Amino acid sequence: MGDQMKNSQIKNSQIKNSQIRTNPIRAGGEGEIAVNFRESMEAARTLSEIAHRLERITDNDLGMTLRQIAQSWEGVPATVLLNKGQYIYRRLKEGTAVLADTARVAERTARQIYLVEQQTAMMARSRWR
Repeated sequence: MGDQMKNSQIKNSQIKNSQIRTNPIRAGGEGEIAVNFRESMEAARTLSEIAHRLERITDNDLGMTLRQIAQSWEGVPATVLLNKGQYIYRRLKEGTAVLADTARVAERTARQIYLVEQQTAMMARSRWR
């Protein structure tokens, strides 16, 4: 179990510039699957950054605007506007959470593919020796 744990831990320095390409011999030529690890991780980080920025904008700008409206307006128009604003706020928060989850899944998947490909490459090298 200890060796398996060591093998499953990836250091960022090891994988920062790595590319995963399945061996055409193993993949059967035309059906080759190629995954660019660096690009996959970059895409996951971009999604995460977008989610973080959107959350900040939602909390700071929209949240602050809604608080100011609640403090300075009264009556039915204010209530209608606040209800709509709160609905938009909730939807943005939900969308941001989904985007952040998607980024985490994309990163985790890329890392898992990287590990499997590295393990497969090690097994292939040991068979051909």
